[in-house]
Amino acid sequence: RAYTVLLGVRELSGPAGLGVTLPVSRLLPYPGYAGEATSGDIALAQLARPVAYSPTILPVCLPDPG
Repeated sequence: RAYTVLLGVRELSGPAGLGVTLPVSRLLPYPGYAGEATSGDIALAQLARPVAYSPTILPVCLPDPG
């Protein structure tokens, strides 16, 4: 409950009121993460509600596993 995701903006320092903030319901950090300033600083976040796509909010395209 301490985390939110900001969607639809390119810079956090942009104008206020842009983007959509959604709460995170579940966070799965990389098991090998060993703290700040180390490698492995990635996580999978499950959002608390579905994302409404727009011209500035689109799904990411992932490469094939191979």
